[in-house]
Amino acid sequence: MKVFRFGRGLAIRVPAAVADELKLKARDNLDIRVTGPDHFTVMREMTREEAIARLRIAGHPLPPGFKFNRDAANAR
Repeated sequence: MKVFRFGRGLAIRVPAAVADELKLKARDNLDIRVTGPDHFTVMREMTREEAIARLRIAGHPLPPGFKFNRDAANAR
């Protein structure tokens, strides 16, 4: 991968094989974590529907009338 200047930050171009494996499309959000001095992992963030489906599969009941609100969840 090559690093490019993008405004005041940096950007990388994701190879097609990686984009295909992660099922990425334009404007998807990614979670990038540093896993070592020269290593990082890239994961596609779950959509709201995927996160709720995962909770249901895990058997954790959602409270009655629960509605996910990303802004409230990320409020500090």
